[in-house]
Amino acid sequence: MAADGPRPRLPVLLLTGALGSGKTTLLRHWLAQPALAGAAVVLNEAGAVALDAGRAGALRDAAAQGAAPCLCCEGLPGLAEALEQLFWDRLHRRVARFDRVVIETAGGADPAPIAQALRAHPLLAERYRLEGVVVVLNAEPTAPAMSAQVRGADVLILSHADRRSPAQQARLRDMARGWNDEVMCFDSSAHALCAPGPVMACLAARPPLLAGLPDGDAPFQPRAWGRPARHQDPDRARRPAPMDSQETR
Repeated sequence: MAADGPRPRLPVLLLTGALGSGKTTLLRHWLAQPALAGAAVVLNEAGAVALDAGRAGALRDAAAQGAAPCLCCEGLPGLAEALEQLFWDRLHRRVARFDRVVIETAGGADPAPIAQALRAHPLLAERYRLEGVVVVLNAEPTAPAMSAQVRGADVLILSHADRRSPAQQARLRDMARGWNDEVMCFDSSAHALCAPGPVMACLAARPPLLAGLPDGDAPFQPRAWGRPARHQDPDRARRPAPMDSQETR
């Protein structure tokens, strides 16, 4: 039997947007669609993984309704550790198998440092790849955090479109493209939420702006890795060092 070739890296979809933009509602809708079936979900708050009870419940409800399994990481001190732990849990079958990770960030998060972490962290760089940055935008990107999100976006979801006239929606789109002329825009409203299929197809058509290297689909080359520290023998650190056989006088 021929040996298996290099395994592809797991894609990471980064979803961000200002507080109140509607990104959690959109994500809940997307988890119920085939395009995101089999996704793990990480909720990242201000650089540390934490769960808001309401948001976590909404995502778990979506999973329970027969959609993609929701794997919410809770109580971990950092996003890099969360992704590393997800990889080991998947490898050792401690969680249901997933084929993609969706990170929903806090409203003020800049996507660039997260993309950089995927490149700089040795294990993450070999096991994951940035699939794309999707930003949910419902207002003019005036705040620095919002403008940073728009500048790093591969796709913009212009939410609450039903609250604006077509001319206002066009102005918001033009304003966003003034910050990022390569971004693709999709409209979304309460009664017609943006579907994930066209967005995922758009992301698949070109490398992410924040990928850093044009190798988004390149497989990783496995190398030997020790088990992460959290899975090492917890008693080892507490064992006393061997004593000298001679008594101290």
